[in-house]
Amino acid sequence: AVMVYVVGSNLESANGLATKDIEEMIDSDYDEDLMDIYLCTGGASKWHTSEIDEDEIAVYKLESGKLDKLDTINTSTMASPNTLQSFINIAYEDTDCDCYDLVLWNHGGGAVVGFGADENAYYQAMTMPEIGTAIGGSNLIKSGRRFEFIGFDACLMGMLEVATTLDDYANYLIASEELIPGMGWDYTCLGAITDSGDFRGENSAQIIIDAYAKFYKEETRFHGDYSLACMDLSKTGKVVESFNLLSADGIDELTSGDYSVVARARANTKAFGRMG
Repeated sequence: AVMVYVVGSNLESANGLATKDIEEMIDSDYDEDLMDIYLCTGGASKWHTSEIDEDEIAVYKLESGKLDKLDTINTSTMASPNTLQSFINIAYEDTDCDCYDLVLWNHGGGAVVGFGADENAYYQAMTMPEIGTAIGGSNLIKSGRRFEFIGFDACLMGMLEVATTLDDYANYLIASEELIPGMGWDYTCLGAITDSGDFRGENSAQIIIDAYAKFYKEETRFHGDYSLACMDLSKTGKVVESFNLLSADGIDELTSGDYSVVARARANTKAFGRMG
């Protein structure tokens, strides 16, 4: 089961980008006997499909190329952790699968800003602690299950702080250190996932990342850097240990007055979020 949390925002109201990605999911020719796709939609002042009402937050299941509404969620904003948790619960209780995946679709600002910008609620976002609370309190996690992967079709979410928030709830994290173009992921790859018959997180991630790279390599309108990575969340703890050692070394340099050492190291470090 693939759960996609779609905060439409101005990406949808201005350019219909959420609608285009939903159309990609429908056109992906995925095997409905092997994959269930659930959508939670809201947070846009206008939708470019008549099947979605901008005045409600609703949960849909893709059925035979159409959106089948399962329920509405009576919360005021897509930025509420209660909304995300309710969506996961509705989808989880509707199906019984071996593997569960979660994709969060919209704007992203990393661990500092968080995820999502609900256009109907003054562009409110969800912080990483709120996302962790929502997922951790869901019935799926309470039942002892884990997501195979949690993915962010959103900018700048490939951060260690994001990984440490989610490593108790998923096997893998798919996210970008860089800005993500408005066209986002290439969801036509969902068909390739069901064709492979392998729904483990690392296999799904490889297919998603390969499709993403191929799309932007061939997309002539796009001129900039792009990245998408899969992180094995079982290794997060070791990365945190290494990062803490690095921080301690930096503190030692600063307290001893060797500011230039830290400044040079920072200047030579790969930076993200500056895409033209």
